[in-house]
Amino acid sequence: MSNLCSDNDDVFTSSDHLSALVIWNSETLEHAEQATEGLVVLFSGGKGSYLDRGILTSRALIPPMTIQKSTFETIASAFALPPTHVRMHRDGTTMLLDEGDGGSESGTKLQKISMQNSFTSTYRFSASLSYDPERRLTKAFIHGLLDSEIATLSDELLARRGDLALPTLLPFILLTYRTRSAIDKVGESHKEIIRLEQQTGVNTRWHPKLACCDSQESHYLHSQGDGVNLNRVTSDLTSLVSKLAFVDLSCHTHTPMLETLDSIDRRVIEEFSGKEADCTKRLRESELRLRRERNFLRSSLEGTRTRADYLSKRAQAQVQTIYSLIAQRDNAIALKDNIALKAISEDQKRIALAATRDGAAMRMISIITTVFLPATFTAPEGGKKPVSDWVWLYFLITALLSVLVMTWWHINSRRKIREIR
Repeated sequence: MSNLCSDNDDVFTSSDHLSALVIWNSETLEHAEQATEGLVVLFSGGKGSYLDRGILTSRALIPPMTIQKSTFETIASAFALPPTHVRMHRDGTTMLLDEGDGGSESGTKLQKISMQNSFTSTYRFSASLSYDPERRLTKAFIHGLLDSEIATLSDELLARRGDLALPTLLPFILLTYRTRSAIDKVGESHKEIIRLEQQTGVNTRWHPKLACCDSQESHYLHSQGDGVNLNRVTSDLTSLVSKLAFVDLSCHTHTPMLETLDSIDRRVIEEFSGKEADCTKRLRESELRLRRERNFLRSSLEGTRTRADYLSKRAQAQVQTIYSLIAQRDNAIALKDNIALKAISEDQKRIALAATRDGAAMRMISIITTVFLPATFTAPEGGKKPVSDWVWLYFLITALLSVLVMTWWHINSRRKIREIR
């Protein structure tokens, strides 16, 4: 274990925050060293809150274990924990690993189990345990549970002390807490999808010929999308689909874990076959109780997964409805924009016609000015009578200047038009 921890100093902290739980099935104990059918658990953690854990989960962060490296190595050696605990914690993968039969320093054959639940806001933990079949004693180290979760788990273990002889009781209870979250989430999702269907006006009409479904259809025809905050509904649908994806993941992940626990219990029972009759009988009774509970949980997970798949399809139908409503809204906005643009175009047309008329008038004024300007320029000063013999010269010069001005204006106008083009 020391070699395994050598490259993982960042997994540990500089202080310890530990608590212990010891439970024995025997009512009277003279020597704890000789006691049988018990559980010893060391908890690391307890501090923090669901909010703190939720922030870590949303950021996909793995916090270090609240225990010193030397303390963990001591516990791992005393409890003969599986050597995979540190690596499991660093990987951050939800898993249950049957480590099989391993040995201890005393030469006792031990059953070892590693288990972890990651990236959730409730019952996020890393656990490793070893089981001594001779004493039917389970020693476990659990990191990550909050104080309230430790208290709940302790109460559950005390109430189930009659099944402490098997090593799967502790993992099964932890697994039950996690699967309960998935079952609750799918129930919440069912209510949420009904609320969203009512908002969008697209409800399932189970009995189309009955009045209740006819009223739903009438409501759909008259109020579909009216007053619906499509941005909020889209956000709620995204959250719902993500929640259902988590439920599906949880069911797929935890169902095989129940098979692993069944396999471990069968192996433990087989090892006790032919030994103490009373002990074997108690073990078989405990195994039967746990197996029945696991079968129920397995069936519940299968039903939850099927329900989540069904709700996912209903959510996808709502997604299509939202896309349709958004397209209708965009089309309505585009239609209004087109009407506004048409009005603007009509205004621009009227303005262009007015500008054309004004331009024509200005053109006529310019032509008249051009025609009369040379004659005005060459006219004699006021009060002086022109020499009648040279009056023809006045008209000649005026005509020439008019021709020159008109020619210059024509050439310059064509050049300006070419530059504009």
